Amino acid sequence: MAIKILMGNTRTSYNKCDTCPIVGCCLMGCLGSQLETMKDPFFQIPNICDFFIAKYSTIFRMYKRWGIIDYLESIPPERINYDHAQDILRAYYMWRKGTNEMEEY
Repeated sequence: MAIKILMGNTRTSYNKCDTCPIVGCCLMGCLGSQLETMKDPFFQIPNICDFFIAKYSTIFRMYKRWGIIDYLESIPPERINYDHAQDILRAYYMWRKGTNEMEEY
């Protein structure tokens, strides 16, 4: 168990996380809480996953609607916040691909 916790890639080795549309920005579950609730520290609590998917889906839809995604795409590489913008865009594109969200805004 220690090897899996300390050496495993939480984004790809946990149940459901490898196919989750928000794996790029999710906070992941708490191993202790998952052990108490699901009787296994590596199985996510379903309502926590549902909450985070709903939260980030709403955030990404609002970012697109308000033009924040377009602004982040326009940031040039020389700007100091370019890397942070790319992290957000990477999570957005992963979410859009995973949920088959269409450009409707």
